[in-house]
Amino acid sequence: MKTHSPMFYVHWELETGAVAGLPAEYPDRAAFIVSGAVEVDGARHEAGHMLVFSAGETVVFTALEPSIVMLLGGEPLGERRLYWNFVSSSAERIEQAKADWRAGRFKLPPHDHDEFIPLPEDPPPPAMS
Repeated sequence: MKTHSPMFYVHWELETGAVAGLPAEYPDRAAFIVSGAVEVDGARHEAGHMLVFSAGETVVFTALEPSIVMLLGGEPLGERRLYWNFVSSSAERIEQAKADWRAGRFKLPPHDHDEFIPLPEDPPPPAMS
């Protein structure tokens, strides 16, 4: 698969008491606790939680019970702009997406196309009587 920046994904299956480290190699790093519970920096984290880490130091995990942890991250893609559900590195592209949304040029999911949600800045459509 082609990627636009270096990235990683790791699937850990940890037995109780296992200790593992997430290296500081990449500036953007996170862990999702799929099952079980782990300790990081003295705090307990359980299944269903996403942990996001600052750049610069190895993060040490200790499994408090059998656990599955998904690690992901990589190099930043550059500055991102965010507006509602649109993300881009280009302000012009965000404006084009807003115009496309207003004009109905986005293909909607087959079973979720009956309700139009206006952009936050747009007034809601008039009430049907």
